[in-house]
This record gives sequence, C-alpha cells and structure tokens, in this order.
Amino acid sequence: RRGLGGAAAALVGGAALLRGVTNAPLGSLLGVTRRPLGISIQKTMTVRAPVGEVFAAFTAFETFPRFMRHVLDVRRIDGARYHWKVQGPAGTRFEWDGTVLERVPDRYVSWTSAESASIQHDGSARFEPIDASSTRVVIRLSYAPPLGLVGHEIARLFGADPKRELDEDLVRFKSLLEQGKATGRAGTVARDELRAVPLTH
Repeated sequence: RRGLGGAAAALVGGAALLRGVTNAPLGSLLGVTRRPLGISIQKTMTVRAPVGEVFAAFTAFETFPRFMRHVLDVRRIDGARYHWKVQGPAGTRFEWDGTVLERVPDRYVSWTSAESASIQHDGSARFEPIDASSTRVVIRLSYAPPLGLVGHEIARLFGADPKRELDEDLVRFKSLLEQGKATGRAGTVARDELRAVPLTH
C-alpha cells in the first residue's frame, strides 16, 4: 500500500521475513538486545611495516578521522574510554562511547561500545610479525546497527556498505604505512603529520 501505513506494513513484514530466514531473535534483528550482535566481519591484511609501527598507528584512534572517510571525530574521554562520531548513510551521524578492553603492545587490542551506544559493536585486532619489516593484521568486528539487520539492509539502500567501507579504510591505512601517505576526507594526509599527534597509551 502507498503512504506511511504501507511503508510501516512493509517494514514489519520485512522484519518478519528476516526473522524466518535467519532464525534470529526479533530483538536481535531490530537491534534492541545487546547480544548476540547480528553482523560479523573478519579481515586479514599484510602491511609492509614493522609490527611495532603498525600497532602504534592502529591504536592511535584520534588520528582515524584524518584517513578514514566515515569517521568524523575520535576524542579520548579518560583512561581507555573514547567518544566516537561517525558519518552514516544519507547524511546521518552517530555518536557513542567505546572502551578498550585489552591492549597487549605489538600483539593485540580489543574494544567494545557502551550499552547505550546507538551502534553496538565489539572488535579486536591481532598483530603477527611475518618478518622484521612485515606484519599480518587480523581484524574481527561484530556489530548491531540501528534497527539491527533490518537497519543494515536499509543502510545499504542508501549506499552504505560497512564491509566495503572497512576494506577501503584498511587500504588507506596500508597506504599510509607503506607509501607514507593516503587520501582522506580533506585530501592527502602524510604519515609524518600523524606522528605529531600523541599516540594512545
């Protein structure tokens, strides 16, 4: 049916269909339950740089807005807590607080969002030295966007694909370390510019 009523009916019908196809709880599909998170991503990449340099760059979260196009701002609140501002589909913006759960220098880092976050997510990154000048990075993300799996499909209609965006961000991260520069939202950013920013401790 046309109009607001028809759109609402289509949304409810779509949620019911996804519930049947995925066999996931409706609360998880709609993003109203904390666990389990509905969507998982794993990426592995090799960076031609020493493990210490790769780890330091990856955990300097405040520098992410310089080369990650969808990250608008990252501000350290205190200790291991950070406030994130991210660009969503169709000009939307999301903000949340996140906490670094574990940080093992040059080896491992994990994080999670606050219970009240608009985009609930968990993540980790493992750093494995291949040799003195190369590092393998394994990144795992699980998240539940607004409206859960339904929201994820709606976001894709507006041109936002988190998996593709992660791929593009990691390509820029790799370029930054290997080539010394990458293209961010405001143009080209050099690795030496980011070194002037205090790293995360």
